[in-house]
Amino acid sequence: MSTMIVPRNSHAMTLDQAEGVLYIMGGLKSKTDLNDLIAYDLTSCTASTLHDGTGPGAPPCGLTQRAFFHQKKRQIRVLVGSAVQSSRTYKKSRNGTIDG
Repeated sequence: MSTMIVPRNSHAMTLDQAEGVLYIMGGLKSKTDLNDLIAYDLTSCTASTLHDGTGPGAPPCGLTQRAFFHQKKRQIRVLVGSAVQSSRTYKKSRNGTIDG
């Protein structure tokens, strides 16, 4: 089943060139923080949700995140610059980890 990609800003994207898949992570839609992970297949032009951003294991919402795809290890690496907390306050982070 194909996923509809919600228009957003302040998100991160990275490309797996070998597989032709674009990964879209988090961002902001109006005043709603997004924390999802979507894969967009460039060959079939279809999108699928890999993680809806809820439940255990969900990373913190980020607004200044950067992502890259490690081709050799087949991993997405994300560095989060500012993480969203409750009531839309933000915590600065360093080196991709959230300070306690």
